[in-house]
Amino acid sequence: MVLGDAVRDPRHSIRMLGAAFSVTLATRLGFGPPDGLYSSSVTTEALERGAGFRSDESWAVLAAAMLGSRDAVGPASVPTLVVAGSQARFTPTRVLRPLADDLGAELLEFDVAHAFNEEPSYRLVTDAVLDFLARSSATSETD
Repeated sequence: MVLGDAVRDPRHSIRMLGAAFSVTLATRLGFGPPDGLYSSSVTTEALERGAGFRSDESWAVLAAAMLGSRDAVGPASVPTLVVAGSQARFTPTRVLRPLADDLGAELLEFDVAHAFNEEPSYRLVTDAVLDFLARSSATSETD
């Protein structure tokens, strides 16, 4: 996934490498965040606000994203929701869809990027998650 992006857009690879050291530092040095971390409509204000609480990704997380790191999974025994962002390049929908299928989970895709929780779009996703939890709770109460 990440290696494929490196071939398609070398600039993205450089930003990913910078993110391995520090998204915050790379952004402040003018390199900008890696593609897909923030949505295409992110405002300067949202970037600045996000920088205040962003924790940088570790090398282990980036290596796992590049190489894959999860054991095979089977159906979950509880209602499960997988949230995907159509603008996310770290964990794109094409990667999350098979995971959702393996888990027997509901998959919801939104027009957001990886760090949607740092943008106004968090409300859209949060509302959908709360709706899922309400539906799941109502279903479990009738069982």
